[in-house]
Amino acid sequence: MGIFDFFKPSQYADATLGALVRRGGYWRGQISLGSDGAVPLLLAGRGAAPGEPRLVLARELVSRYPALRSAIANALFEHYEPYSEELEEIPKLSGPDQVWKHVTPVHVRIEPLDRIETVEIAYRAEWDEEHTLG
Repeated sequence: MGIFDFFKPSQYADATLGALVRRGGYWRGQISLGSDGAVPLLLAGRGAAPGEPRLVLARELVSRYPALRSAIANALFEHYEPYSEELEEIPKLSGPDQVWKHVTPVHVRIEPLDRIETVEIAYRAEWDEEHTLG
């Protein structure tokens, strides 16, 4: 062990999620969102390993995401509708199934909000360049 090993970030290997590195209060890695590709994964925590409840939520998301896409598309389309009435330069969508061509997943963050472990999937949308939607 070298003198500067203390400054190296902690690492954790997970069979489903792959390599995670602790930096800035989060365990960071990648998570597969099926056909939407891999995106950065952030698991809150400062311990020697990510907390098991957060690991479980991340692992479950990998398999559950395809089933969640319909509900996510509905929520994204609800967000889109007010913009479609006000802005002419955005794509015209007629239903939730069309949002996927116009959004990009940015990250998945799992952390406690009001002491409840919460999964946030953040998206960048063509019709709302000022915000990241979660």
